[in-house]
Amino acid sequence: ILSLLDFYHSQQLQLCVPHEVEQTYCYNHAMKEMNEFIHTYGQPEVDHHCNKCVRNFFKDGQGNYLRGCLSVQVQANSGSRNGGLCSLVGCNASVTSGSKTCADKEHKNSECRYYEVSEAAFCYECSYLI
Repeated sequence: ILSLLDFYHSQQLQLCVPHEVEQTYCYNHAMKEMNEFIHTYGQPEVDHHCNKCVRNFFKDGQGNYLRGCLSVQVQANSGSRNGGLCSLVGCNASVTSGSKTCADKEHKNSECRYYEVSEAAFCYECSYLI
């Protein structure tokens, strides 16, 4: 509830929940609106990369980390994040279809490992409805 209140306050909106539905479902619409906003415009903390939010993968002493898929702002009217470039920091190759990384096998593996974690706040609604 606090994250919903923070979100609506940051958008200068009022959080309105229906009282006619079961308490279990009263925040579903508000969560959906917040999730759609985050999916479209990204997380507010664009440059936030703490160890709880981003998984680091090390090879040969060099650390590569995948940017949070929702942390890069959507370019105006382009419909794509990060200008169609690989989400792995430091890689400027083009993404492959249906992916946020390039064709590099290690980058694909990093993306798969990144999605193994499903504890993000915007995923809560999906597990909540099951």
